[in-house]
Amino acid sequence: MLSELLTSSYLQYKEDTNAVASWLASTAKRCGYAVDQLTQTRKEKPSGRLKGKARKQAKSQKGPATPTYTIAIKDFVSLAEWIAHDHRPPIHVPSSFVTAPERAIHTRRRHGDYLAHKSKSAEDSHAYFIGILEHVRETLRPRFPREYLGAGDDDSKKIKINRFEGLEVQEPSKDFLQMRDLPTAVPTSSLGSEANYQAEQMKDLDEAFTAFSLLLDDYHTFRSLIHRTWAGHRKGQYDLVAASLMTNTALDLARRLEDDAKLLFDQFGGPKQMLTAMYLALCSEKGEDQAFREHPGDDMNFRMWGVSSGTFWPVYQLLQSFVPMVDAQHVPQYKPCFYGQYDPTSDRTKMTAREKFTEDKVILTEHLGEFALLCMRVPKMVAEDELTRGLRIAFRTHEIPLAVTFATQVYLDIHHVLREDITRGYADLETTARQVSNSIELNFERHKSLRVETWPPSNDLLFKNIQQTIDYWVRYDPLIKAKEKLNRPLSKPFKLWRSYPLFCGLITYHIKIKFQEASVAFVNA
Repeated sequence: MLSELLTSSYLQYKEDTNAVASWLASTAKRCGYAVDQLTQTRKEKPSGRLKGKARKQAKSQKGPATPTYTIAIKDFVSLAEWIAHDHRPPIHVPSSFVTAPERAIHTRRRHGDYLAHKSKSAEDSHAYFIGILEHVRETLRPRFPREYLGAGDDDSKKIKINRFEGLEVQEPSKDFLQMRDLPTAVPTSSLGSEANYQAEQMKDLDEAFTAFSLLLDDYHTFRSLIHRTWAGHRKGQYDLVAASLMTNTALDLARRLEDDAKLLFDQFGGPKQMLTAMYLALCSEKGEDQAFREHPGDDMNFRMWGVSSGTFWPVYQLLQSFVPMVDAQHVPQYKPCFYGQYDPTSDRTKMTAREKFTEDKVILTEHLGEFALLCMRVPKMVAEDELTRGLRIAFRTHEIPLAVTFATQVYLDIHHVLREDITRGYADLETTARQVSNSIELNFERHKSLRVETWPPSNDLLFKNIQQTIDYWVRYDPLIKAKEKLNRPLSKPFKLWRSYPLFCGLITYHIKIKFQEASVAFVNA
């Protein structure tokens, strides 16, 4: 499953484009091309103090920073033609380079065609970029390795399009990266250390929707993995902590991918406008009117529910109806069963689109108010999952990122998988908390008259802090206190916990880790 989590269509597309630019520029320079004519990027000095990995890199860096050059897309052609001329020794195109433009062309056609024909400017840009890459490929074809000669669009299976080849995953440690036996798209030794080269990022509508479509593709890969994980948890294959950590890691990666493309998306209205445009394009493609309602009071055209679910449009609509109402002074609440009663024993596979949407609406409206209380009235989280983290920001900004929409869809998917077993997460949390608390109490009792110099009474605070955490997050629902202060009707304790096993899994993990750290220290003493 790890390999699926580290696979990203979006990152692969960026890496392939940069690989083309890097190899073209560095190779052309070796052939005498005046790359000084290319545009050098100027990186702004970051504000504030560097942290973590950035600070370590800054300390280890000696001498002047390596300049970074941005290669304009239009310059790809001149660079390729320069390399294709007769040189001594002759230039041979490495097989690792051949796959990069081929994958980029394949990806662009697959994802860019979706909306390109809806806009003349987008269509022109779409054709232009593909044309540039195809020109580069054909110009350099005589220099290809023998096994690739003659491989064209009609024989694309000769080009191995491997999603992992050339994938650059940022942030993991060096040791971890060395574990993967994967070739990079362009050997770094060929680039030299005098300069770095990257491709110009096009900032038009076509590029934005291509990136957006690739992001959705990655999210669907994560979603399938998460679905299988919780199905395995229900069967007893994975425990609560393992399933929760994997899921939250996937949600974290989803957020980071969107953050990487945020500046591009914001130029065209952000996720809201792009999701809307995609939904309208889907309606046009299916010949449906987005304003059509089969029954009075319908929330959407349910003929479009199935296909629009692929873009998380129904979930986004539900979030959009709630999030803007929340602020620091006002936390809305829904009357229980206002939209109906959720029946976890029902068979979702036999439901109509309207019934599935209604079920999701009931689940969300029953618990979004709980999320709002948790985000706006509980000052410090002991273990914050990505959905709660994202909603906390969304409630303050009234903007709903795609990653938050995706995390909300995952929250619903977990309900769909576990159904009546959804409360098992809280039951597992209670069991862990009880075992840890009992162990601490027994340990205090046994050693109340036994002391060693290496463990003074002040060190008992390590265990007492764990007990305080258990009291606050497992024994006494902090949301009950928040409701009392707001003079609201009290619900069953830990209502949100019982509906969100991912959150319970992260709290369970926090308690186990803190208990293990304190226990090892005690035993050593």
